[in-house]
Amino acid sequence: MNQFYLIDSSAWIFALGPRPLEVIRARVEELVENNLAAITSPIFFELVSLEKNQAHSTLLAAHLSALHPFPLLPHEWAEAAEWTRAHRQKGHKLKTVDALIAYKAHKHHLTLVHADADMDRIAAYAKLEVESYVRHARSFNRSS
Repeated sequence: MNQFYLIDSSAWIFALGPRPLEVIRARVEELVENNLAAITSPIFFELVSLEKNQAHSTLLAAHLSALHPFPLLPHEWAEAAEWTRAHRQKGHKLKTVDALIAYKAHKHHLTLVHADADMDRIAAYAKLEVESYVRHARSFNRSS
């Protein structure tokens, strides 16, 4: 079975934005071309809702729909809520959308490709496999 990579919104933004970060763009392109890229409902929602132009939004939704889908199923909302509650009770801070994405990656053993420091923090205590581009994003933002 192939290892799939769940590409977080934070990576997509650096890959597709008006000024892409080459290392992230190249990695996302490689994963898509090799049919290893996955998507989940919260990431789809974040990306499509950020698009200001309706035509671009529709095109983006079509492209994202071609990735390996890992939607949040009805029973998984309760599982994700319990997973998040358990981490919060241990004193860990999780933003709701980040928690949904991290839960989905954790549950399906997906490697989460991201550029979000919050995801690195979650990975440290949630046994989440990540490919982090936070350092690259920080360097890029400082040089902009």
